This record gives sequence, C-alpha cells and structure tokens, in this order.
Amino acid sequence: MKPSRITAMHVHIGGIVVILLVALILFFGMIRPKTQDTDLQNQAAASAVSGGGTKADNKKTAADLVKEKKNTKQIQADWLVYQKKYMPDWKWENNLLAAYYLTNKVNDIPAQFGHWITDWYDAQKRDGITRAPGVVFPIPPLATDPNGIAALTSVTFPTAKSPWKVSLICQTFDDAMAHLRRFNSMVGHGMPVVDGVTLSGHSPELMLNYNLALYIIPIQPPPPADTRIGVSTGGNAGGMGGMGGMSPMGGSGGGMPGGAKGGK
Repeated sequence: MKPSRITAMHVHIGGIVVILLVALILFFGMIRPKTQDTDLQNQAAASAVSGGGTKADNKKTAADLVKEKKNTKQIQADWLVYQKKYMPDWKWENNLLAAYYLTNKVNDIPAQFGHWITDWYDAQKRDGITRAPGVVFPIPPLATDPNGIAALTSVTFPTAKSPWKVSLICQTFDDAMAHLRRFNSMVGHGMPVVDGVTLSGHSPELMLNYNLALYIIPIQPPPPADTRIGVSTGGNAGGMGGMGGMSPMGGSGGGMPGGAKGGK
C-alpha cells in the first residue's frame, strides 16, 4: 500500500463529519432558551393586559406568545426523540442515602462508562483503529457526598471543563472517517461531542486526534437535596454551560441507575 498524504481537503472533510455531530448538540442548547422565551412572552402578555396597553401592542404580544408556544412545543417533541436515542436509562432510588450507599451505588457509574467506552474503541481494531499508547478514559466520582446526587440534573463525562484527549492510529484515511461517523450511532450513553479534529502522518499509521465529551441529561431527575445530611461540596454535574468551549431515573428497589443502552 502506498503512503497517502493528508491534505487540507482531507482535514476539511473530517471537519464536515464533526460539524454534523456538533449540530446535534447545539439542539440541546436551544431547549432551555426557547422555554425561557415562552415564559417571557407569558409575562409580557400578562403585563400588557394588566397595564392597559394599546390594542396593537396587546395583539402583537399575543401573536408572539402563540409563536413561542408553538416553537417550544416542537423543540420539546424533537428533544424526546433525541432523549430516547442518546440518553442512558438511569433509575434512581427514591432517596439520597439509598442512591448513594446501596450496593452498585451512584459512583459505580463512572467505572461502568469508562469500561464501556474503552471497549467501544477496542472493538474497532478490526476496522483499522487502535488507541495510541496511554489513551484511557478516566471519569471522576459523580458525587462526593449524598447531596451531590441532587445536582446531577445534567452530567458531562469526563467533566464539564475537561474532555478526553483522544489519539488514534488509523490504517487509512477512510478508516479514520468511518470512525468519526460511528459517533452518530453511539446511542444510550449521552450525546457525543467531538471537536479539535486533526490528522497527520501517512497510512498505515495515520494519527487522528480530537477531544471527546459525553453530555447526559437524565430522563428522570435525581432526588432533591436533604438539608439534614449536609451540604454537598462537589460532584460531576455538567450543566449546559459546560458546552461553551465547543468549536454535545425512579424505582423503589432497583439499586443504582440502570445500565445504559448499547451501541457502536
């Protein structure tokens, strides 16, 4: 096989693949703003009526409210589709102490996800993809005390501020592109977001580098904080603000959040 040089065009092609992934995660950033827009329009409508605004003003406010409600309804419907595909089916115990201290407690999740994503990468050896030496996928504990669970309304793996730095050895350019496309089918483990993609070297040892994070919005919110336990000092809660650097649970006797859905 002749060595193949990585040209600027190749890098741009890779960028296009990643843009598709980023476009999906941008959707999540629209959910809260659109909901807030609807709330603002509700407030504006109430204010216009109580303030005795002009007929034209009241008519425009009412029309804006109808529009925002329609937009919000569509976004929420779209979100349910993405939620079912990408989000893990976590099920929490009914109270913080049970969720935190029972066998298979909440802090087993990082190890489970770390093993899963490691296996996801290693399964691609047959497709010409190999992890570079030293590439691992550590995830810190989700909560440092029971009340930390209450903050897990959204989670970023590995953390909201520090994505995984991934380096892979690819046999061919096509192998590298096929690998990037596989993120679109990584279901049940959060929304994957890939950025900072670079390709260098020659086949059969092309180096593919990028950043990876998994964004998770649990289908069911965790139990609320309990002031009798004390105040949480930490946890891997990654709110929507964790996406800013991007260039992506109930049952009374079930132990820890349930296993995530598979996908390659």
